[in-house]
Amino acid sequence: MDFFDEMFNKTPKEKFIEIIQNGNLGALEKVF
Repeated sequence: MDFFDEMFNKTPKEKFIEIIQNGNLGALEKVF
């Protein structure tokens, strides 16, 4: 899946910052 490829190509910090910037708490829950 492109979504997971994109996620794993980023560091946890980058993912976290991006999620916060997007205000996507639903995605945040799925990451953990």
